[in-house]
Amino acid sequence: NLAAVAQIARPRSQPRIAHMLDAPVPTELSAAPTDPRVARLQPALNYIREYFHERVSESDAAALCGMTRFAFSRHFHGALGLTFREYVMRARIAEARRLLAEGGHSVADVAFATGFNDGSYFARMFRRHTGMLPSDVAAGSQDAAGPVESVMSCGAAGLLSSRPTD
Repeated sequence: NLAAVAQIARPRSQPRIAHMLDAPVPTELSAAPTDPRVARLQPALNYIREYFHERVSESDAAALCGMTRFAFSRHFHGALGLTFREYVMRARIAEARRLLAEGGHSVADVAFATGFNDGSYFARMFRRHTGMLPSDVAAGSQDAAGPVESVMSCGAAGLLSSRPTD
């Protein structure tokens, strides 16, 4: 029953993982949005915030909001000005940038921790979205707090130690 799933996923507080990591939720994605179009998407935004490091399905996000995938896609783009995939990509890149700037993690570990399965694809997307190479941010050779700020707050530092080994 989609209504039951949407009711369970409806946010009552900040995401669990943000509390565990003591990370603040940015104001642009607060738990109580003022725009009713964004408020309707809140279950999907919480879903992305919590599971961005895994495979994130637009169909699952649509179901959480009680919409068809088509209606969800139109509503999401209309409310946020981004497609669902673009939003997920920006969330992953923002978290990767934060982890790289923090230091102590390899580029490959950060790529896997933020939901990328291919290091080359990660580097290409990172450069496309930030204008920098991930290795430059990791080395601290450029300003890591440049124009791309965190799209969401949900640390993946704990995932670095659980990266699957091939």
